[in-house]
Amino acid sequence: MRGVVNPILSVLCCGCPWLMLPKGVPPRQTVYRYFAAWRDSGLWAPIDHRPAVALRMSGGRAANPSAGIIDSRSAKTV
Repeated sequence: MRGVVNPILSVLCCGCPWLMLPKGVPPRQTVYRYFAAWRDSGLWAPIDHRPAVALRMSGGRAANPSAGIIDSRSAKTV
């Protein structure tokens, strides 16, 4: 499974396109099939959320942000 997880992390962390996975990993269709199944089952949500919460708390902030920033500069569209 490590051979499947590492290429998925390369895509998610580094922005590597699925077509440019390194040699020596399982075929991209296999890797993507696992990723899509895990994404659809909700497996990635806690994996993505927990480190963000831990990082915020280690900085002395609340676990979840209490405010958002909205950019007031916008271009009018016609």
